[in-house]
Formats: sequence, structure tokens, C-alpha cells
Amino acid sequence: MNESNSSNNTTTSGNNSFLTLVERFLQTGNDGSPYSERMQKDMRRTILAFKTFSDDIVKTDKTLSFEKVVDLFLQTGNEGQPYSERMQKDMSRTILSFQKFLTKPKTEEPKAEVPQVNQMTPQTIQVECEPTLRPQVAEIAIATTPPLTRMQDTDTRYEIVNGRAIYPTVPDEYMTKAPEKQYVDYGGLDFEIRSHIESGRNLLIEGHSGIGKTQKVEEISAELGIPKVTLMCNEGTKISHIKGHIEMDGSMTPFRLGALPTAIECANKHPTKMCIIYIDELALLTQQMQGILNETLDFRKSVTIENLGITYKLEEGAKLIVIASTNPSSYGGRNPINGDLNSRFDVKVVANPTVDQVEKIVDWGNVPDNLRKGMLGMYEQLASASHTDEVDYTYSPRDLDGNIQQLIDNFRLTNEEINEDDSMFNTTAFTAIVNHIYAKFRAEPDSHKRTVAKIIRSCTAIDLSGDEPETPQI
Repeated sequence: MNESNSSNNTTTSGNNSFLTLVERFLQTGNDGSPYSERMQKDMRRTILAFKTFSDDIVKTDKTLSFEKVVDLFLQTGNEGQPYSERMQKDMSRTILSFQKFLTKPKTEEPKAEVPQVNQMTPQTIQVECEPTLRPQVAEIAIATTPPLTRMQDTDTRYEIVNGRAIYPTVPDEYMTKAPEKQYVDYGGLDFEIRSHIESGRNLLIEGHSGIGKTQKVEEISAELGIPKVTLMCNEGTKISHIKGHIEMDGSMTPFRLGALPTAIECANKHPTKMCIIYIDELALLTQQMQGILNETLDFRKSVTIENLGITYKLEEGAKLIVIASTNPSSYGGRNPINGDLNSRFDVKVVANPTVDQVEKIVDWGNVPDNLRKGMLGMYEQLASASHTDEVDYTYSPRDLDGNIQQLIDNFRLTNEEINEDDSMFNTTAFTAIVNHIYAKFRAEPDSHKRTVAKIIRSCTAIDLSGDEPETPQI
């Protein structure tokens, strides 16, 4: 092919040339007659799937012969299993026929107002064809059109972006419902989130587990009607989770967008022109994975998917709100947040709530005052023990609230009389909760367990100094 001719290519023809050629091939058919509708559908899927596959594999090894690329494609098959022998034969015939159609002399091409092969903006990859089929060297044209040229695929499960089948982003799928329990703001977190939604600046919330970081983000996104995409981080988070990955779907290999491009797509498509990307447990990302976020978190507000050759960007007027959360560095398994990434955030540190604050946060129901005071005492002393490293686990407001809700359910189940007498500490309902609390520290050293047992005894008069007790059966 003559690449110099590509300069005459218009934006429109460049955007649609490959798909147009596919459709022309299907209409040319056998002996000039269009293939049947069923054959067209199967052949179209095969061609697009092979193009996606070959684009990706050639980027990793440009020495592969055409024969080898086709063979690898057929062996990859559906979900990693080779296609049946009959399907391999049909798909191989389709691929070779389409390549022959692409490379036949221009004089044989029908004169029509559609882009010619040499009007594409191509990268040409020379590969050896199977000698028994085509002894000469062939050229596979790969269109490199401008980013985000969209067409609706005949299969409505996908949209075609720059000739690639991609699962479309539907913003409504990322709308959140307000949590049943309303967050009680005690440290100014509500204001921080709202102000950063207004300004568009990135916000990192640092605080212990169970203080309501995620809950508050969900509550505000639901209230404002803004879609929220969540990236759940851990030591196993990969580029595929952040940017996306190829999936096998029959004869197709569509691309499923990761969290970052999905959030950008939601912001561009949703009526509010906004989207929140919530990066949960940011410090669990490795240093390498942290670096991938930079492009999205700075002025570019974009993400480049290298194996697609596509850069997703915010449209004019769209806003991407980046909110991340992390636990303090004292938590195990955390990675340092690198300087480049840290400089892209405003940081809000939220301390554990005080006893007075947590008393307002928890829904106490019909729990008598003496049990309430005992539970609050345990919360305060366990939190203090965590800060002084006497125990590893931090007993959180979420833990306390969950234990209280379970206590209320226990009372309902046991039908035990509720009163202000200290005998309530010995009820089946309450001792079950105490054992649940003690079990939170089951994996810690014996010295830590003794500290927990001492705290429980001082607040409830329940003695757990012996072997770890079993939870009473209710």
C-alpha cells in the first residue's frame, strides 16, 4: 500500500473506512451476490474479532507470520477453548477471503463513493501467508483513526469505537441509592466532599476503617443524582481493572472498559455531565499501579488505553470528581503513596469519633442505659488500646453499631425482659455480643487478647480471662 495517499483521507472516510470495507465485502459475496443475512452476521463477527485479536498480538510480537496469527486466533477460541473444527474451517475461510478482498488490485474494485483501501490511515504489517493459499507477502491494513469515533454495531451489545467492539457504558447502571442509615457528620467530611464536587479538585480521605468514609460518598452521590464508579483497590489490582480488558464472547473479542474510562464515559454521557470515581483503599495499590492514575488525576483528566490506541477524555463542560480513601499508615499491608500521586490530592484526615460523637452515631433502640454505658466504655478503651499498639485491630463505630443492632435482634429473639438492672449483663443476648467483640481479636497474640478481656471485664463484669469462650447458643 502507498502510505502517501493517506494524507488525502478525510476525517469521515478515515473514521468509517474499515467498517465500510467490511460491509462492502459482505455485499460482494460469492460471485458478486451478497451473502445470506445469517452468513453476513457470522462473517462480520469473525472479521472484527480477528482484527481485535491481531491488533493486540502483533503489538507484542511483530515477527509472527500471518498463518501463526490466524492459528492462535482460532486456538484462543471461546473463553480460552479452541473453536470446533468446523468453526475453525469456516472462520479461516472468512479471514482469508476478506484479506484477499482487501489486497486485490484497485482496478477490480467496484467504483463507489466509499473509501478505497489505500485511503485508510494505515499501519501496515507484513506477514507471510500460508504458501498453499497465497505464496506472496500480504499487507494487513489497520486503521488508525482519530479517538472515539463511534458507530453502533449490528449487535446491540457493543458499540464500535475506532473499529473496535466495546461494551458501552450506561451511566444509569452507576447510580447509587442512599444508604438506609444516614451518616452523622462529626468531622466536617460532608463539607469537604461537597466543596470538592463543586471545585472539581481531587480529595483523599484518610481515616480508620468503619468511620463512614464510603457511606458519606454514596449518600452525597445519591442525593445529587451523580453516577459513582468505584475502583476497589487491593494488592491484586491490575491494569485491566483500571483501564479495561479484552473478553471472549463467542467469535467476538469485545473490550470491557475499566474503572477510569468508565467514569469518564459516565461524566460525558450523564445529563449532569458529572461522575464520581471513588478509589477505595488507595494505599493498597502498588507503586506501579499508582502511577497509572496520574493522567486521570491531573489537568489532562484522561486515560489512554494503549492496546486500543484510544484516549478517553472529558468533553467540554463535563466534570470528573476523584475521591479516594485510605486507612492510616499504621495499618498493615499499605504502600506509601508516591509523591506524584500525593501532590494531586487535597487530603482530609478524619479521626475516630469521640465517645460523645459515637453515642449520637449509633442507633441504640431499646438498649437500656447501663448496657449503653458498658458498650461505650468498651469502644473508648479498645480504641485507646489500638492507638497505643496494645491491640492491632481498631474497634470502629461500624463495629459498635453492628453489635448494637444485633443486640436488639437478640433481645427480640430471646424474649428476655429489658430493664436497668445489672443482671442484663448476664443475659444470653448480651453475652453473645461480648463474645462477638472478643472474637474480633482472635488472631492476635495472647497478650493482646488478655488486654481485650481486661477491658471487657472492667466495662461489663464479664470474665473472659480463661480460654476463648464459645458464642452462646440463642
